[in-house]
Amino acid sequence: MEIVNIVFSSDDNYAQLMGVAICSIFENKKNNYSIYIYVLDGGISQKNINRLNKLEKKYTFKINYIKIDTSFFKNFYTREVYSQAAYYRIMIPRLLPYIKKILYLDCDIIVLNDIYELYNTDISNYLFAAVEDLYLDKMRHKELNIPIKEKYFNSGVLLINIDKCKEINAPETILNFVNDYPEKLEYADQDAFNATMWGNFLCLDKKYNFLSLLSESSNLNEFIKINDIKIIHYVGEKPWNYFYKNIFNIKYFYYLKKTPWKNLKYKNRTIKNILTKYNNLYSGRKQIFLMNLLSYFEKKLSIILSGKNINNIKRIKRKLKIKFY
Repeated sequence: MEIVNIVFSSDDNYAQLMGVAICSIFENKKNNYSIYIYVLDGGISQKNINRLNKLEKKYTFKINYIKIDTSFFKNFYTREVYSQAAYYRIMIPRLLPYIKKILYLDCDIIVLNDIYELYNTDISNYLFAAVEDLYLDKMRHKELNIPIKEKYFNSGVLLINIDKCKEINAPETILNFVNDYPEKLEYADQDAFNATMWGNFLCLDKKYNFLSLLSESSNLNEFIKINDIKIIHYVGEKPWNYFYKNIFNIKYFYYLKKTPWKNLKYKNRTIKNILTKYNNLYSGRKQIFLMNLLSYFEKKLSIILSGKNINNIKRIKRKLKIKFY
């Protein structure tokens, strides 16, 4: 029976998201083949491993955990939306040298179609296949010295030709860039991949890694048909964050309810933490943050607040709009 090899990279913070992604893969599996799941494990707790075990029993598959020496990555550039685990994928050709081809998936994705279609793409003449990052477009070319005619790809979905990557020692080349130019890594390993591997990948259709941010486009239906999307990648806002608004959030929660994490609530959902989380997500858009926040509480508190207080909130909103514009 044919085998489809898939690898994720996760620490404990991303275990739930990975579980939902794995669930979506098996829920949409139609063809007669086996799926081998590998996880680059940066410290997944036993509690979450037990939950992943339940998924293994539900869908009859086995997760192969590969323990990562996290100390190797401790000084790598990170920020709130990029953890150390983002860099583990660089090492895939070294960690899985006996596999010829493997599909790497970020944890914050949902698969909406049989993954076999993507896995069966011919990449015999390429290092890997990926989707052009249509959100960043040409924004990173100058900083990373990428020729303007070349495409900048998103590293959230990578179909990797491991043999070819080993031939040119791709991991060492990418790691050298990470170590030599940390100031250039605004998008962590993705920038390093693009700065060193441009021109050596097969460009896949955007349906295989559709960035959720692009759904905000006013001409979305002209850009892509919703039913054609095979993989949703939740970049920017996440459906598991407070105040998330996106047409794709329902997809995430649909699969979440089929996992052992289905009964988990938002962690520490206090007023203070909501403010902090939302402020961190939108540090560059304070006015939008405050307006949306007040709108949220206006709706939530309308049941218990008097009409006078509601009017006060509306007045504050109007003043904030003037102040921040």
